[in-house]
Amino acid sequence: LQLAQHSLVDVVSGGFMCFVGVTYIIVGRKTAQKLAELRNTSEETLKSKFAQADLERSGTLTQTQFQNMTRSLGVEMNLRETESAFLQLGKDANEELTYEECQNWWNQMYNDDAPSLIV
Repeated sequence: LQLAQHSLVDVVSGGFMCFVGVTYIIVGRKTAQKLAELRNTSEETLKSKFAQADLERSGTLTQTQFQNMTRSLGVEMNLRETESAFLQLGKDANEELTYEECQNWWNQMYNDDAPSLIV
């Protein structure tokens, strides 16, 4: 009865929003699992790879540079996974990541018994 009172546009747009939500949950889980693979990386290696990825020597990484850093650490991420990683690290897609933020996340993850980023 409730569906009879809504237009087709309402039903289609609601279904699309549900699809988008489920897609982001799946991407978030995959990203968290990939980031958890970095658990085997030493802090020295993380710092070295961060410095290599920071082409401008600004002390920050863009999304692309972060993606290159994770790739150099053996973790492949596509664009959506990189965006999700930035969100999990507390950054939106347009901001940059400092080494301190990356190190804080890494230390938190490394010291936990279980990865805290798995949704």
